[in-house]
Amino acid sequence: DAEAENIMKEHREVSNIVNLTGYLCADVVTDKKAKIYGDIVSRMAYKGLTKYQLAINRSLFISSDNPLTKTDYPHIICAGEEAEKAALCLHKGSLVSLEGMIVTRKFRRTHICPECGQKFDREEKVTEIMAYGVEYLRDFYEITGTAAEEKARRKDVQLQEAMAALGYQSPTT
Repeated sequence: DAEAENIMKEHREVSNIVNLTGYLCADVVTDKKAKIYGDIVSRMAYKGLTKYQLAINRSLFISSDNPLTKTDYPHIICAGEEAEKAALCLHKGSLVSLEGMIVTRKFRRTHICPECGQKFDREEKVTEIMAYGVEYLRDFYEITGTAAEEKARRKDVQLQEAMAALGYQSPTT
């Protein structure tokens, strides 16, 4: 597996590489059932997808103006082990730097006219970034045990935080 991965990395397409650094706008969404991007993600490596959106500042310099800061919000897709790790470690506000590729997919969406109630079915396109290398820079969860242990630990921490917010103090022993 490691040898195959190294060969793939050496021969990957160099014309479609994206490097981004930004903050997660919301928590990671996990989708174990989605089968999109089947042409990119092999069935053997498929363990579901994670999706999130980054906020990326962009500076524009107009020659006669002061620099203006704009923000872009690309959608990021991860699959396989990268998806599992993102689901465990990332949350709203995490700072990440990633390498990936631009992918475009088509899907059908049904729109309902608010005036007449008639349904219109049309094909739409969405452009996303398929991340294959993500580096966690700031404000992320570290994995201290197995995935199951980590999920249980986080639930305990969330329960303790919720109880503290309600003013409950655990008895000292």
